[in-house]
Amino acid sequence: MTRDKREWTHTPDDLLYSGKLLLPSFGIEVDGIEVTRSAPRSEVRLTDELLVDVKCDSGDAFSISYLDRKSDATIVDRRFMGLDEAYIRRVLLLILDGEEYDDIHLYHGAHTSRVVFPNLPSGGLDLRHPIREEDADPKAQVRITDLRLAKDLESPDLESELKAEVSGLIPPVTVDKVLRWKWKTLLKPKGMRTVSEVKEKKEWYEEEHLRIRAISFAAAALCLSVDLGQENLEELSHDGLTEIILSWHTLISKLISALDDTVDGMSKLLSGRKGTTGGRPPDPEFKSYTALFLYRMGNFPKDIATQIGLNEKDNVNWKSKLKKAIERGIEIEQEKFPRSAEVFAHRGEKEIHEAALSAYDKYSDPSVRAPEDVSSALEDGGDLIGMPATESVQRQNALIQLGSCIKRGREPLSPNLD
Repeated sequence: MTRDKREWTHTPDDLLYSGKLLLPSFGIEVDGIEVTRSAPRSEVRLTDELLVDVKCDSGDAFSISYLDRKSDATIVDRRFMGLDEAYIRRVLLLILDGEEYDDIHLYHGAHTSRVVFPNLPSGGLDLRHPIREEDADPKAQVRITDLRLAKDLESPDLESELKAEVSGLIPPVTVDKVLRWKWKTLLKPKGMRTVSEVKEKKEWYEEEHLRIRAISFAAAALCLSVDLGQENLEELSHDGLTEIILSWHTLISKLISALDDTVDGMSKLLSGRKGTTGGRPPDPEFKSYTALFLYRMGNFPKDIATQIGLNEKDNVNWKSKLKKAIERGIEIEQEKFPRSAEVFAHRGEKEIHEAALSAYDKYSDPSVRAPEDVSSALEDGGDLIGMPATESVQRQNALIQLGSCIKRGREPLSPNLD
């Protein structure tokens, strides 16, 4: 064992069988989340050399943090063992990588509804019928991915909201106190306003969005600080807590920026560009196909132009450019999606005509589709656009588009934007 402090934060067998760290704050109705170490090292095997008890069939090189995971997870005890930086790395990766919509949906659905609606991702909770039951000790849900809210929070705005609200959090800090503080703080809009009043005034609506975003980020930051054994957290004043939260904001913002910069570099690599030179890359064909799809689904020309980046203020001839884009979309469809093109080629046949109307009626039936509050951005065909996975999907999407054109009197292969 070396004198390097980091060498004293993991057990001797962590390289082979990683321990798991429990973050108990994240998930009120579960035991929390478990993370393993992330400290990848290179391993190389020659042909016939063992990989544990299996021989490699050829030479191989790979990168691993561990061979297997231990079954039990432990909480942080910094005084006894410190905190292995490999866990910190995994936590940061989890903040950026996690997706928790289903858990969010289930949590709020469990507190507001008991109505069966099978098409929802939760498998049966319908938020359109609130049936709130009284909770003797109400607490909010806090998720580790809430720390990504840093991307949509400016530091001065976050600091301003914290100065106004952190006083409601009574030291010493515990997870339970933080969860109650978030729930109570965000139960009602600030300033004695009602929800309906906030929705009616754009300025108030935006202010409340900022407030909710800030408190949600702050709660996640404090919970993670507790779980990771933040030194002297229980002794901090409100100003000290605010400083900790702002430090988390700075740290996560830098992490997100570093990833974005790397993504930009990778995009240039994949497109064959070097550095920042080489000019603007060509628009993907998907842009024109999107224009075609939205036209057939009945969207207004100006809305379609906005979707594909043809701002009428910057493009005097936006309508002619849009028409060319739609016509190019037809060519792309014929090249890439032959089953879709076949449907439109036989659109005059009675069987295709009736199948198209039936497909469109089923698609537009609100009892079949997701509830209205999911996303208005997916209306009018937006949820169908993409790379069709199979030929049957090509045909089905084409029938829906054709049905829409029949209903609206639009010619699917000769766009008319007047």
